[in-house]
Amino acid sequence: MALALAGVNIRKQGGVVFRALMLDAAGALVVTGTATLMLTELQSDGTLLTYDFSDDTFKSGTVTTRTVTPVVQLANNGAQATGLWTYELATASGFTKSGIYFAHITNTTAVPDEQVREFQFGGMEGDADVDASLRVKCQQLINPPVASSIAPNPVTEGVISLFLSTDGNIALTVLDDNLGRVDLSGDTLRFVVYDGDNNSVAWQVESGSITVSGDGSHIATIPYTAANTTSDRAYRYALRDVASSAGKVRAWGELKILNVPTG
Repeated sequence: MALALAGVNIRKQGGVVFRALMLDAAGALVVTGTATLMLTELQSDGTLLTYDFSDDTFKSGTVTTRTVTPVVQLANNGAQATGLWTYELATASGFTKSGIYFAHITNTTAVPDEQVREFQFGGMEGDADVDASLRVKCQQLINPPVASSIAPNPVTEGVISLFLSTDGNIALTVLDDNLGRVDLSGDTLRFVVYDGDNNSVAWQVESGSITVSGDGSHIATIPYTAANTTSDRAYRYALRDVASSAGKVRAWGELKILNVPTG
């Protein structure tokens, strides 16, 4: 969530771990005294809410428990002072993804005696599995729902993102414009990926390899291989019922092959 060479650091790890390196005026490690931690949440008008540690919520009024007490950590089986003071907040339920927060850690022995670190709360911090080329591994992708092309309603586009040189499955949820489930059980499905630059089909998956599932038989699962994802670029895709004389399009949109770094 946030990194600092000599400030407050925050990391999501089950709950949320706050840590601060504290030094005195001479630059020596601070291993004594009492530290406190307070949390605030930035609002759109610039005001702050204060975290109440008694019920794990941010409040505009007076809180019951405004601060908690971080502890200094020792290394080498307790023989080595580190100057690192930490506090683990067991639950992160009071935080909102994309919210802006401040961690205020004080210790009167340290210089400065208060450190304030801004951080943005999110769902992942780079701990995803990677391959030998430091690409994020994606085993399966479930994309947002897309609408069907049942006339006279138009097709609503959906975007599929796959990662470079991976294999897995694409799960397409097919809905109509009223968000009703489209029964695919009677379709002979074909998933086609088009290369617009070369005016050709890049790859396709035939009906025998596509499975249909869901309570309404409205989910089509399409396998893909690393050989299908060797070029990081954008394509167009279409899921068609080829049993229809008109080749009815069930879903279509953009398919992106991403080469995503982890750092």
